[in-house]
Amino acid sequence: MARSLSVLFTLLINATVFTLLFCSFATPVSAAGCSKVFGCGVVHNDTPYNMKYTTNPNDAKIDLKHPKPGDGYCNIWNWSGVFSFKAKTVKCTQKTLGPHAVAGGRKSKVDVDAYCFADRNYFAEGSVRLKGVWTKIGDGTTVHCDEGGDMPICEND
Repeated sequence: MARSLSVLFTLLINATVFTLLFCSFATPVSAAGCSKVFGCGVVHNDTPYNMKYTTNPNDAKIDLKHPKPGDGYCNIWNWSGVFSFKAKTVKCTQKTLGPHAVAGGRKSKVDVDAYCFADRNYFAEGSVRLKGVWTKIGDGTTVHCDEGGDMPICEND
């Protein structure tokens, strides 16, 4: 019995250490490009709608009194990371991804850091996200957005 508890305790500690290490490296946005360890962020737009993505969100000083949505700003609901839901409006370059298209990936050397649907609500990370609100993804994350009836449904691989 004592040996079983010891083995269980060791497995629990190893799983906890792995989770902490993985989460601490996988969650930051890297506008510097693809991570050598985790790869590039990728989005698959398998919907009939245009979506937006960015490869360079940054929290440089911005004029929050006069930001124009869609004009070089991204309101990212999960800016602080996957387990922290602190929203932040940041500067970014928005690019359009047409229906049934892919952006990002190691072959293209494009690292997608966040995405949204500018003209419709969508489902991502377990909740409905309002149109124009961005979802950040970590390096190496692949997101598939499919048509889901009333709104696109986006899931991470």
